[in-house]
Amino acid sequence: MEPGSRVRLRADPGRIGIVTGKVRERAGKKAYQVVFPDGASYYRDVHLEKINEIEDDALELLRDGRIFAPQILLHRVLGYP
Repeated sequence: MEPGSRVRLRADPGRIGIVTGKVRERAGKKAYQVVFPDGASYYRDVHLEKINEIEDDALELLRDGRIFAPQILLHRVLGYP
């Protein structure tokens, strides 16, 4: 994961943050610090999905099952941050 990359949690696609570049390693596994609006946490890369701003549109995300909450879809369709 590159510092400054926008990512979302695979388990909670509405939770979007920025990779800081800080890395912790435990048992040979790397965890990357991600800053969210409510604070920062460390996650392994298997729990993160890099956001591709060009390819991700609301209908694609819904079809692929990467978003599911109506408020998330509404924000994407209407263009709210």
